[in-house]
Amino acid sequence: MFDMSDVWAGVLKSLRESGEAVLFGACSDPDDIEFTRDDVVITTHNESVYMILKKYLDTLNKLAGGDYIKINFAKRDNQKQKTIEKLKEIFGEKLKIEV
Repeated sequence: MFDMSDVWAGVLKSLRESGEAVLFGACSDPDDIEFTRDDVVITTHNESVYMILKKYLDTLNKLAGGDYIKINFAKRDNQKQKTIEKLKEIFGEKLKIEV
C-alpha cells in the first residue's frame, strides 16, 4: 500500500529534475487533486492543461510506478460561478461555499 500523496510528490520531483517545464507546470497547480486509496485523481477546468495531462498520462504513470494517475476535465458552470461571486459580494467571508 502506497501513500498516494507521496507518489504524486515523487512524480512532481522527477518532472522538475528532468527539466520537463511544461508538464511540470501543468501538474503543479491542478484545480482539484484527490488522493484515494489506489489513485491520484486530477481534475482541471482548463482544456489546455487537460490536453497536456492526457497526452503525457503514460509518462506520468511511468514516473508514478504504476497506473495510479487519473485525469478528469470538468467545465466550469459560468452561471454557478456568477451566483457564488454575487453571494460572496453580499455576505463576504462569513459565507463558506463548498462546490
